[in-house]
Amino acid sequence: MGVSARLCDFPVLLLVAFGLLVSAPHARADDAFVLQRHLATLRSLVPPAHAQTAASIATASAEPLCDIFANGYDGTGATPCAGCFDATLNFTETDVDCGGGNCKACADGKHCTVGSDCSSTVCNTSTTVCAPVSCADSIKDGSETDIDCGGGICPACAVGKNCSANSDCTSNACDAISHSCVASQCIDHGLDGLETDIDCGGGICPTCAVGKMCILNGDCTSTACNFVTNRCVTGLCFDQRKDGTETDIDCGGANACNRCGVGLNCMADSDCTSNACDATTNTCVANQCADNRKDGSETDVDCGGANTCNRCSIGLQCLVNEDCAVGHTCNISTPHVCM
Repeated sequence: MGVSARLCDFPVLLLVAFGLLVSAPHARADDAFVLQRHLATLRSLVPPAHAQTAASIATASAEPLCDIFANGYDGTGATPCAGCFDATLNFTETDVDCGGGNCKACADGKHCTVGSDCSSTVCNTSTTVCAPVSCADSIKDGSETDIDCGGGICPACAVGKNCSANSDCTSNACDAISHSCVASQCIDHGLDGLETDIDCGGGICPTCAVGKMCILNGDCTSTACNFVTNRCVTGLCFDQRKDGTETDIDCGGANACNRCGVGLNCMADSDCTSNACDATTNTCVANQCADNRKDGSETDVDCGGANTCNRCSIGLQCLVNEDCAVGHTCNISTPHVCM
């Protein structure tokens, strides 16, 4: 079974090595797939202490050093490394008894981090699983959406390559119209990611135009998302929620919203269609003569003045006799009160 080989025949050695891997559970030092290395190089392959279990540290000195080119055997190819044949995921292995640079390479479907962890030399870094050699044959085959990429098995495709789903692309964005990978989900003509409508909203993509779906005001270019329909509207005064400077839903406040009707919340007379905000309840009332404050032409709270309010009783402020209740007059000297 021995085959003589020179280091310059390294590519051939690799092919022979993996062929012999299946047929020989053990190997002699003169086997072609054994790559002689300096002891210092082999020792560099031993995992650092922080990556080893207490048991592996205790037996490390007794175990032979492993080398991927020696198929999990020691540096001479004579003794199997226990860590590579113990049916346990340990040391630097990426899957049970394979990968990691020390044990044999992993079969398709096993976990990996880099191509050298896999017998196919192809590691799908999106799924961290070894992919078949067909993912490196420069042909679009199998489930691939483009040459050697996509389809869920091979690595994801670069921007511009063909795709059928976002997962086929390194950018996680497959254009729903062109079926090619694009740079971002914000330009893929599909509703995905955090978007509230196609390619807009969600805090990452551009804001949405009026009529588009939304969740928050910030999803909309108008900064107004209707609370009931969840669509962007032209302004906060039409979003069916109390926001901005509004004193009640879509009314009142220092803005262009409608004034509030009777019974709705207010802070000032100007918030109400009646121009009367009750000073006690802070709700709009029918008129200023019943709003518990001195306003309009009143001479005192809700009485007197050139209006239909009640006339003022004794002790309340007045300007003329007509401000006072029948049978009473307005004191012309200070204080001007009904008497």
